[in-house]
Amino acid sequence: MRDLRNLRNQAGSHLVGGLPRERVGLGWVMLLLLSIVTTSQNVACTSTAGSFRIQLNASLAPLGVERFVALVDSGFMDGQIFYRVAPGFLIQFGVAADPAVHAKWHRLRLRDEPNRMPFRHGTLSFAGGGKDSRTTHVFVALSPHGGRLGRGTPHESTLGHIVEGMEAFERVVSNYQAAGYKNTGILQHSLVTRGSVAAQGYPKLDRILKCTLDPKSIAARRRRLGSTRHRRLDRRLDHRLDRRLDRRLGARQGRAREVSGEVER
Repeated sequence: MRDLRNLRNQAGSHLVGGLPRERVGLGWVMLLLLSIVTTSQNVACTSTAGSFRIQLNASLAPLGVERFVALVDSGFMDGQIFYRVAPGFLIQFGVAADPAVHAKWHRLRLRDEPNRMPFRHGTLSFAGGGKDSRTTHVFVALSPHGGRLGRGTPHESTLGHIVEGMEAFERVVSNYQAAGYKNTGILQHSLVTRGSVAAQGYPKLDRILKCTLDPKSIAARRRRLGSTRHRRLDRRLDHRLDRRLDRRLGARQGRAREVSGEVER
């Protein structure tokens, strides 16, 4: 029960598992726990620099892992560019190749989670711009300086690690250096608004070709999303939210009538 209470306390001020904060209750937390069938989930990716495998650890950052899994499962990661390369520090990605796809996700913020494991070479984390700013942007930490990340920065928490194919990220760095590029992080805004076409002036930047969940993770996620229990709980949460909104609207209308009466007098 202690772990359950801790997870509930981490419920986002913006979204939890894709739902507004008003809809977060004990039932939804139980559903979120059910969605994490196993502590570890694997994601296999291919890229122009080679293949790699990510092992996610839901016990470290359950909200962040659930979001990353949802991004992979939706195809969000496919075709996107490693747009920020800082040798010896990090490689960042997380902007969809299609701006219309990115627009569906980039305002869905997650509440911060404490970092429960020190960063090292190959650590995966969300990037952000301050408190509760995690959306879709992620990075992989690189040695020797990436180990300094995740210390006191609220949005940086370990999701998992690259457990196979770290050589692909080393090739991303070497290709970047060979091309002579400088500070390609400035592409981020253009990529968000225009998609991968915004990087056509940087043909040597590597990109992800495709990321997929391992079969067990896919099956577990499909069972959760398609289960009768999920639909029943979702309807109950919808009804609860509607009642709360009705009460708030009634209170606002009552205050408006009071103000109107004072003006007329």
